[in-house]
Amino acid sequence: MMRYDFKCEECGKVHEVLQKADDEHKYLCPHCKVKTQRIYHTVPFSFSFWYGYDNGLGEYVDNQKQRDKYLKAKGLSRVKT
Repeated sequence: MMRYDFKCEECGKVHEVLQKADDEHKYLCPHCKVKTQRIYHTVPFSFSFWYGYDNGLGEYVDNQKQRDKYLKAKGLSRVKT
């Protein structure tokens, strides 16, 4: 079950609704009995590289130090966030 937010077009209240991902995303406001608009949220995530094949380098690396060594040899630098 997923949690979705719906905003009423008439009263403006936001309602949290539990629905299956494959359910039709329609919901009526329980107060006004009118159609609601689904609110879409972005999902923040970050990607952290540890080991394996690095597409940017075109090399297999075992750890971050080895990756930094390859970057330095190619004249590149790591972007820190």
